[in-house]
Amino acid sequence: MTVPNDLTLELPPGWLRRPEPSDPVEYWAAPDGATGVLQVSELDAGDREFLSTQADLGKVAHAMALRLAARGQDWGSSGTMKQGPCGLGRFGVAMFTAGQFPVMILWITVSDRSAWMWTWLGPDPAANEVTQAFEIVLTARHGAP
Repeated sequence: MTVPNDLTLELPPGWLRRPEPSDPVEYWAAPDGATGVLQVSELDAGDREFLSTQADLGKVAHAMALRLAARGQDWGSSGTMKQGPCGLGRFGVAMFTAGQFPVMILWITVSDRSAWMWTWLGPDPAANEVTQAFEIVLTARHGAP
């Protein structure tokens, strides 16, 4: 499945794009979104330039979530921060629990072409859908140049 700007995602069986247009773009693990929502939005070129110079994208993802929390969204307790390679280049992720949703995850992915922010908002930190969301993000890639 291709989203705007040629981002290609491999959705597991049963996953679908939110039926109504939304910004950010949303993908649901169940037809009503009750088991969690994966959101993705492209960041601007200036953000891509900044992110491409950062040594630890896990720390950057954590800081971005804290900035969202400062705007009134309860992200709860911070937990895991990681970074590494992904289908788009590099990723950073920060996972939070016991906030506005029982699990909230923020990823940053950056390549030489683009940068993306992804969030997972879900009811169960141990759900299979969390693992599936990680797979979607980490295997996302650019489509045609």
